Amino acid sequence: MAGRYEDYSVKQIVDHLAAQGHVDGEAVDALDRFFRKDTVISQDEADLLFQINDRVRLSEGNCESWSKLFADSITRFVVFDMNTPGELSTEEASWLRNHLGNITSGDQLSDAERHLLTEIKRHATSYSPEMTTLIDLV
Repeated sequence: MAGRYEDYSVKQIVDHLAAQGHVDGEAVDALDRFFRKDTVISQDEADLLFQINDRVRLSEGNCESWSKLFADSITRFVVFDMNTPGELSTEEASWLRNHLGNITSGDQLSDAERHLLTEIKRHATSYSPEMTTLIDLV
């Protein structure tokens, strides 16, 4: 990879983004290469994406491709997983709610979170009742 993240580990990228306060296109490209090494997103990888999002969620400097990478990757983890393909299980919904916190209105969602809920709504054949309130925000 050409660019400033060429020799960075994923942890170094996360630390850099936290200090920088936003996600730029080069970081998205580096993270995309990491998360697309295989088709499966692990819980550790999904947690890492939320860790990044928590640090940059309100930044107006995030590139548009961050929302897409975040939403696509988390959707792959919770909707397109091997345990409950196409469904958002109660356990997955609880994990997601824990990461999203106490969001009660669409105004509280970051662009990446709004994109994520839109993707889940679009792709999930079913989701637990506890997700209805969140899904209905988009």
